Amino acid sequence: MSLGAALTNALSGLHVATKSTELISSNISNALTPNYAKRSLAVSTRAGEHGGATIDAIQRKENNAILRDLRRSTAQLSKDQTQADFAQSLSRLIGDSTSDYSLGSCLNAFRNAVIEAAGQPDDPQRLSRAASAAERYAKGVSTAAQGIKELQSQTKKSLENDLRDVNKTLAALQKVNNAIGSTTRKNGHYAGLLDQRGQLLATLSDAVEFKIYDRENGKIAVYTPEGTALLETRASQITLSHDTQSDVLSFVVNGQSEATFPTGRIGGLAQIYNSDSQTALNNLDQLAANLVSEFSVIDQ
Repeated sequence: MSLGAALTNALSGLHVATKSTELISSNISNALTPNYAKRSLAVSTRAGEHGGATIDAIQRKENNAILRDLRRSTAQLSKDQTQADFAQSLSRLIGDSTSDYSLGSCLNAFRNAVIEAAGQPDDPQRLSRAASAAERYAKGVSTAAQGIKELQSQTKKSLENDLRDVNKTLAALQKVNNAIGSTTRKNGHYAGLLDQRGQLLATLSDAVEFKIYDRENGKIAVYTPEGTALLETRASQITLSHDTQSDVLSFVVNGQSEATFPTGRIGGLAQIYNSDSQTALNNLDQLAANLVSEFSVIDQ
C-alpha cells in the first residue's frame, strides 16, 4: 500500500472516530432531553483499492412499542386529568359537605325546617323559617346551575383553542414528514428531523389518541383509532360542530366526515360538555323538583 493510500485510510478512520465522539457527546448532553433518541454510527469498509472506513448512516435507537404505549397512556392520562379538573370545579360549586353553605347542608336545613313546620303548620315562625330555608336552598341550586353552564361555555372555548393547536401540530408534522422523505431520497442524515417529529407526536398525544403507519422514504401516516386520517400526504383540518337543538358537540374532519376522539384532552373536554355537565344539570333539576315536592307538604 502506498503512503497516500495509508494516509487516506488513516484520515477516513479519524473522521469516523471524530464523528463518533461528537455523537457520544450529543447523547450525554441530551440524555434528559424529551424525545431525544440515542445516536450511533453505521460504519462500513470503503470500497476501492485504498479501502478505509465510511459512515453509512446516523442511526437513532428507539423502541416503537414502548413509544406507542407511552402515547396511548399519555392520551388516557390527559383525558382523566381533564375530567378530574372538571369534577373539582363542580365540587367547588356544590360546596364541601362540611360547609354550612354547601347544597347538602342547605338541603338538610330545609328538610328539618319543613318537618318542623309540618308538625305545627299554624305557627307563622316555623313557616317563615321553612320559607327562608327553601329560598336559601333554591338560590344555591340556581347558583350551581349557572356555574355549570359557565363551565360548559369555558369547555367549548377550550375545545376550540385545542383544535387550533392540533391543526397547527398536524401541519407541522406534514412539513417535517416531507422533509424526512426528501432527505431520505437524497441519502442524507435526518436524525434531527426524526427528533422534531417525535416531539410533535408527543405534543399531539396529549390532545388525541392516534395510530402511526409507516410510509415510504421514512414518512408516516397518522390515523385515529377508528380509522380517520389525520395525516397522509396532507394534514387534515379538524373543526368543531355544534348541534344547537341537542346542544351536542362533534368533530368534523376536512369538512366532510365526523371523527370521534375517545381519549386525550379533546376527548375529555367533549365528554364534559356533552355528558358530564349535562348530567350535573339534570341532577340539579331533580333537586329543584324535590324542593317543590317537599315544600308542598306544608300546604297539605
